Amino acid sequence: GCVHHDNGPLGSKAIGRAEERRVELLKANGYNAIRTSHNPVSRAFVDACNRLGVLLMEEAFDCWDAGKNSDDYHLFFEDWWQRDIASMVLRDRNAPAIVFWSIGNEIPNRHVARGAALSAALSEYIRHLDDAGGGSRRAITSAYPGVGTDAATAAFLAPLDVAGYNYSPHGFARDHVTHPARVIAATETFPESSVLNFNALQDYPWVVGTFIWTAIDYIGESSIGANGHSPPDPLACGGYCPAPWSYHISFCGDLDIVGGQKPQAFLRRVLWNVSALEMAVKPADDGEVIASWGFPDERQSWSWEEQKRLMRVNLYSTRCACVLLALNGRNVSEGCVNVSRATAYTATVRVPYEPGTLEATGFDARGRAIATRTFKTSGPAAKLRLAADRTTIRPSRADLSYVTVEVVDADGVLVACANESSLAACVPPTVRFKLEGAGEITAVGSGDPTDASSFHQLARKTFRGRATAIIRPGSPSAAPPRSGKLTLTASSAGLASATLTIELRGGEVVS
Repeated sequence: GCVHHDNGPLGSKAIGRAEERRVELLKANGYNAIRTSHNPVSRAFVDACNRLGVLLMEEAFDCWDAGKNSDDYHLFFEDWWQRDIASMVLRDRNAPAIVFWSIGNEIPNRHVARGAALSAALSEYIRHLDDAGGGSRRAITSAYPGVGTDAATAAFLAPLDVAGYNYSPHGFARDHVTHPARVIAATETFPESSVLNFNALQDYPWVVGTFIWTAIDYIGESSIGANGHSPPDPLACGGYCPAPWSYHISFCGDLDIVGGQKPQAFLRRVLWNVSALEMAVKPADDGEVIASWGFPDERQSWSWEEQKRLMRVNLYSTRCACVLLALNGRNVSEGCVNVSRATAYTATVRVPYEPGTLEATGFDARGRAIATRTFKTSGPAAKLRLAADRTTIRPSRADLSYVTVEVVDADGVLVACANESSLAACVPPTVRFKLEGAGEITAVGSGDPTDASSFHQLARKTFRGRATAIIRPGSPSAAPPRSGKLTLTASSAGLASATLTIELRGGEVVS
């Protein structure tokens, strides 16, 4: 998948643990390769890929000597491109994670002779630098949008080892006829085309990988993945629908800016064999219009507001032959519903909503139950619950603990508003954080793309029942002690508070 440079609520800070966590989260969700878009990444990110066994396409530029904006890199390209490429390649050419060097993304002058000449010049310069590192030269690519059959496109792609196809699945089979030696990587793909690209990897051995745009939400390109609900909603354009306010997040990622799974991740976890069965729900008649980089707004929840409203339940699997769906013990899927490549690995059942327990059971071709997924309707919000990605961290400014707060009912079921607009009857609780000990709450956040409040406040409105606090040992003016404890308390009006302790232990102290 593609990742931008930011670390969500931390902004552009490349804190070592934040970089490592991004790679960990992606690997846990089935990713085995990352494209750095559209710049080289930090040493910490490369090191994390090396340790965790995730392949890396490191990208140099978003433009060359023709710019995309009046004040971008094209002003400096002629004087700096060799130095900047050398900086990237010489630093990382011994990194085992690196399998591709990308010389650029959607280069503006790719259609003219100058673009083809630069494609050759940059490729040869990287080969010279990488060969000098021991002869195990990596493949060179460049991301090209809307790949056509014209001579200018062929001239630009010819110097590359791998042709980067942005949003061009129509060319996979077509171009193999005229360019049988061409190796292709789908360097950017739409979330809704995940099954199409997954199938391409099975069918076309010359397509060596696909990279979703994007793996993780990022700050900027506001709302390109946000869907609308029927015109005149400005987000209901069904294409590229950027909104300047109050959106400030792209909202096109498999994961949100604090690392939570978004709807497309449910399907993709099945495609990449992380999960045998996933279930996702949304109203069947909500008039949702999907953006180009969007995906249907499905939830892993059976807590909705309107009795008897018709709900669409999608059941995703590549391992199950069929799936049976039961509501409160009753079969509501009219038997076991087929799920296969022919159904895009999706079985869809429409069910009138009633509170209770929704359970899906997946069966293999021999009729054996091999997977289940269960959702329960929540009761009223009763308390907060805290969970940290790690409760023991190093006493180092380079380490972090990501603590997620959840709003739950008396039985521990997540409580989330089905509709979180300002006009909805359900108002998401705001959680306040307090930390005791030699550390700081360095940032707070949630997956909400429209919450533009400061990441540095000590309170956050929950989004779909969750928010996150990022804990960092020490402070800007004081290094952390070599050992100790940090105690985080989360509170919200009308809810039982929660407390969690993080231990500082081991490792070098880095300030």
